[in-house]
Amino acid sequence: MTTHTWGEYPQGTWTLEVSFASPPDQQQSGFFKEWTLMLHGTMDAPYTGLPVSDPHSKLAIVKKAHEERGTTKHK
Repeated sequence: MTTHTWGEYPQGTWTLEVSFASPPDQQQSGFFKEWTLMLHGTMDAPYTGLPVSDPHSKLAIVKKAHEERGTTKHK
């Protein structure tokens, strides 16, 4: 689990890429029986009260992006 990509805009086309962990000369095939994508979030950005000390940090970039989109607070 990570919050590394917290604040990225989730809308758009997502792609799931899967490969076998085997040498390329050993061709394999298979199928998915089942898979799940679980996303978590919060109504309000959890970092709104945190001070930004470095304007180039991930925190600064995410806060700026949310302020520009008006998504810092749930509307």
